[in-house]
Amino acid sequence: MTTHRTLFSFYDLVASPHLRAAGPAAPDEGAAPAAPAALADGFYVASKAKHGPRWRELRAAGFPVVSTWIDESEVGATSDWGDLWTRCIAEAAGAGALVVYAEPGEVLKGGLAEMGAALAMGRPVFATGIEDQSVRHHPLVTRAETLEDAVLLAMDHLRRAKEQRQGPSTDC
Repeated sequence: MTTHRTLFSFYDLVASPHLRAAGPAAPDEGAAPAAPAALADGFYVASKAKHGPRWRELRAAGFPVVSTWIDESEVGATSDWGDLWTRCIAEAAGAGALVVYAEPGEVLKGGLAEMGAALAMGRPVFATGIEDQSVRHHPLVTRAETLEDAVLLAMDHLRRAKEQRQGPSTDC
């Protein structure tokens, strides 16, 4: 298992335009989930629902967060749990990468299902806070020391994947 560490903080990520990548914009309230092509250009975030505002802030800063659950993460905001779970699994499986985050003492439940969906589709997972989970040994899981590291690793993966899809540059 590889561990990565940088000196950036979460708020450095949000404030720094050179660390952001063009990706899906924040959806309008009530908008449909991102189209599959847009999903592959972004990363899905899996965590406890209480972190939803953090992910919305990251998305608003220009990061390609494709998780729609973050727009209904407050207690009582979800009116159709079947629809929510269908979207969560589809988005986790279709995203270009998955960032999973757990703080000390948090027990992931849905986040583990979302990780499984991503791994089943061969998507890389960049994880913080899953030291007690055996899934951390999966070859597509990279452990990051901090959330910021996990986001930077996901962004780097998305950039490299996009370059591969576009083929070699013809610029001289």
